[in-house]
Amino acid sequence: MIKNIFFDLGGVVITHPKHINEKFLRQQFSLSFPQARKVWLENRRPLLVGKETDREFLAKVSKKLHRDDSSESLWHQWWDFYQEVSKDINWPLLELVKRLKRSYKIYLLTDTIALHDRYHQQKGLYDYFERVFKSFQEGFMKPSKEAYLNPLRQTQSKPDESVFVDDLEENVKGAEAVGMQGVVYQNFRQLKSQLRDLEVKF
Repeated sequence: MIKNIFFDLGGVVITHPKHINEKFLRQQFSLSFPQARKVWLENRRPLLVGKETDREFLAKVSKKLHRDDSSESLWHQWWDFYQEVSKDINWPLLELVKRLKRSYKIYLLTDTIALHDRYHQQKGLYDYFERVFKSFQEGFMKPSKEAYLNPLRQTQSKPDESVFVDDLEENVKGAEAVGMQGVVYQNFRQLKSQLRDLEVKF
């Protein structure tokens, strides 16, 4: 029996395009997408697990790319960029979350950074969830096992009684590897169908 549902944020609650961080780096540093993707993947981990700040990350990347951009200026441009690409909030899903909360424990599990977190808080997105687990605060990023086991322990949730919803298949597979049920989010109708298949009532 399902008792707990964990939702991802980016691509689920906020329906922004994939690879938004790479797109910012591409735009800001005049890179090709493959170059920006490489820079992001090679440098993101300390940022996402809270071992460096947004500004430290930007200064590091700027230095590696032999640029002398001010990290403060870059931060404000990243902030403006993120606000622009994150305008589309999945309100039908948040309404579903409100209904689900009547019968289930509903949590948010997101790989995020302080800059994005600031926007999410301003929009009140966390208010819909009983508890929010953020990679930069918890110190783990998906799809590592601890990214799922840590919130399961903290909420005293059993994996086989828990569902994880994410738009990235690799993250859903990570949840399934620790015994959770997984749903790869594609659209709202498909999500409701798959939750019903798992006998989730709403």
